[in-house]
Amino acid sequence: MTLQEEHTVELFSGPEKPFSNIASFLGYRTTTFDPNPDYQADVVAAAADADPTRFPSTPIMVWMAPPSEGFADKSGWDSSNFAPITESATFAEEHLSQCLNLANQMKAKWWFLETPKSYLRQLPLMRGFNRGYPSRNRYTFKPKEWGGAGTKEIDVYTNAFWWTPRSSDKGNALVTPLSVDRYRAPPSVYLDMLNQYDAYLRSKGQR
Repeated sequence: MTLQEEHTVELFSGPEKPFSNIASFLGYRTTTFDPNPDYQADVVAAAADADPTRFPSTPIMVWMAPPSEGFADKSGWDSSNFAPITESATFAEEHLSQCLNLANQMKAKWWFLETPKSYLRQLPLMRGFNRGYPSRNRYTFKPKEWGGAGTKEIDVYTNAFWWTPRSSDKGNALVTPLSVDRYRAPPSVYLDMLNQYDAYLRSKGQR
């Protein structure tokens, strides 16, 4: 399979489309989604109304970065049953669910959920992602260690067992011109992941 045949999707790509910019630069086909029409994504719709047929079937990977401010405040959640009790928490939970549903409907082979470090870690759905299971991994990034300027730590949940993040790539010239929102991972994180994916395929004789 060539890079041009490998399709990636970025859900809630925002104005800068950080993951897709790196993927496109490396030669992957990309599709972006965001509800805000000002961001000029390939697919524009409310998350709840996004038509799965407008996305590629069985993309090689989906990168998700849904609104997650509602997970930041622990007081927005009922600790007895992990139910949201504020409008902000409900909004965050709904968008997380919609993102995961879209990725599932697309039958993505590899998926990544990017979110600032938050109460999301405590939800039953995300428990166990820090225990080294092959398909339940969580990595935490300090943006400054990857050439970023943000101060908020970033969590990435994924089923990609072949990825072990290495921040030594932070000085790569490919990512230097790109800046992203302080709540998103620096571009070198995406570059590191895609480079390791390429190495993984080459080790299997698929490149």
